Parts: sequence; structure tokens; C-alpha cells
Amino acid sequence: MAARARMIASMVKFLKDAPGMVLAPALVVGAVAVTLYFLGLMPGLLQGSSGAVREYATIEEAEARVGFRIAVPAYFPIYLSWPPAKILGQREPAPMSQMLFLSSDGRTEALSISQALYPGDDLRLSSPWGEEVEQEMPIVIGDSQGTLTVGRRADGRLINGARWRAKGFYFLVVTIQPVQELLTLARSVHP
Repeated sequence: MAARARMIASMVKFLKDAPGMVLAPALVVGAVAVTLYFLGLMPGLLQGSSGAVREYATIEEAEARVGFRIAVPAYFPIYLSWPPAKILGQREPAPMSQMLFLSSDGRTEALSISQALYPGDDLRLSSPWGEEVEQEMPIVIGDSQGTLTVGRRADGRLINGARWRAKGFYFLVVTIQPVQELLTLARSVHP
């Protein structure tokens, strides 16, 4: 009987101590797993998806993410619809934004304005539409030298673009409108 009593006493002690013996290691392992999980996520949370181009709902939201004030044209003709149909931005490798405006009927991509903050001298902003360049010539936008590009979209439609650098920003304005209208739009964009 004494052996049985010791065995029962041992089992009772084991059952009393079991939660501590199992729970403590489980909590430690769980805490380590959760910590490692969050450490793995933290770089992404701290940086965000800064290297990826993202679409934003508003210009203000894009400005907060790209880190600069986005220039909008002071001249905004009635054949364009407001707000921009698409606002894109990224922080890496260079902070940039791009706004795409549709025609007032909402069917045609009519204007694209790209802006990038880049300290170097050789940044080429790509046009939003794959184009075939027919002619390039120098132009003046404000106090800056730039380049006027006349080209064709993949569908054969003529497009015109102007690119220049001002106050540390690179700009590219592309439209389906004639060259004079492009220059009026481009000259109304102020950083």
C-alpha cells in the first residue's frame, strides 16, 4: 500500500507540475516564434514597399509616400478630366510620381505627367505609352533647357512629349494634343 500511495502522490505532484513543465517551454517557444515572425516582417513594415510602384487614391496620399510635393499643371483645359485617372509613385531607386489624365469623356488617355527627384544628371523617365520617336529637338521650359519629342503610340496615334529638369526634379509631360498645347501644359507645371 505504501508503494501505491507513493505512486499516487507522485502522479498528483506530476499533474500539479505538468502545466508549468509544459506551459513554460510552450510559452518560450511561442514567444520566440512570434518574435522571429515580427522581426522578419519589420524591415518591410519600416520601409513599406518603397521600391515597388504603387497606385494611390489621391495626390496627397502619393505625396506623403514619395516624399515630395507633386506638381500639377496650373493650366488645365476643359478637354481633360479631373482628378487624375491614375496616380502612381515609388520611393526607390529614385522617388517619382506619375499622373495619368483622361479626356473629359473618360475614354482616352490624354495626358501623363511624370516627376522624379534625382540628384544625378542622367535620369530618363519613360513615357507611359510605348512610342516610336520620330523627332527630337531642344526647347526651353521656364529657365530650363529640355527636349521636345514627337512620336507615335503603338496604335499609330501621334503623341508629343517634353522632358526637362527644374529645381532638382526631372519632368516628363506627354499628351495626344498638338505641340503648342503640350508646351502650354508643360510650362504651367511648377515644382
